[in-house]
Amino acid sequence: MRPHVFLIPGYLGFRGKQGYSGYWDTVAPILTEHGFTCHSVMTEPVGIVARRTRSLRNAIITACGNDDDGSPIHLVGHSMGGLDARYLLSPSTSVRLPEPLRDRVRTVVSIATPHHGTPIAEFYQSLRAEDLLGFIGRVAARWSTDDRLDQASRFIADHRRHIDRVLSKAGREEFARILQGIVEADPDDYSELRAYLTSLPRYRGALRRLRIRYMAPFNDRVTDDPDMRYISYVS
Repeated sequence: MRPHVFLIPGYLGFRGKQGYSGYWDTVAPILTEHGFTCHSVMTEPVGIVARRTRSLRNAIITACGNDDDGSPIHLVGHSMGGLDARYLLSPSTSVRLPEPLRDRVRTVVSIATPHHGTPIAEFYQSLRAEDLLGFIGRVAARWSTDDRLDQASRFIADHRRHIDRVLSKAGREEFARILQGIVEADPDDYSELRAYLTSLPRYRGALRRLRIRYMAPFNDRVTDDPDMRYISYVS
């Protein structure tokens, strides 16, 4: 009986060839070697927590809903993904797992999660960053035929060093993950890449909700499950 670990991405998380490019690629193999079955979850990259949590719930149901071995489930969320996990397991929210699956969840682990909000969200919200991302996503989704994605992948791979140098320091890590995911993608992954781009203009609002002023009422409303084991790592 192998325990299940669901790896939940943060804001802008994009799943590349081996999982979420940039942070799950190295984590998942280690967990697998230690006897866990790993699942990289695809959520709306800039969507609000309630919507992202529905994707998390559906991923767990799809992966574990038909097995009857009672194997334990652990949720590991990076950054905003930690809020998704908390929201799903909170007894005070409407997005819930079926009870048989809910009873199998043992641990919620959050890594670098802004439980009390982050000034970074305030900064990017002031720049209307999600409006820009939505525009880019809309244009890119219409542009992204298989042939063009092949060309983009080769271009990024050939010029990655120069691209990294011109990216802003604040956004470098996030954009590097996206770029690496595109480079690692192949034609079988292109439909997922297009879905990612299409979601950018359709499901937004995370930055506004991640501001410090919004997280106090979030924490009042999204209460912890007293029977759940919560672990939070700050980095």
